[in-house]
Amino acid sequence: MDARLKSCPFCGEARAIALTARYGRGRWIVFVRCEMCGAQARCFSCAEDPSIDEWTNDACYKAVSAWNKRPVGGT
Repeated sequence: MDARLKSCPFCGEARAIALTARYGRGRWIVFVRCEMCGAQARCFSCAEDPSIDEWTNDACYKAVSAWNKRPVGGT
């Protein structure tokens, strides 16, 4: 899944971009985050652990799409 993620639009990092999931309040929250500078895109929720479906559920696709829509390098 990470190969489809664009570089961070703030620091330019390409290798430290990660699709991340956290569990809380009965839901999984999925988002993309730059581990280098902490930039994060919009969060999406789902009922099932996204890693079970190999990060292919609807919330994962929405999170990747939200991250990739942001302009890279200020363009």
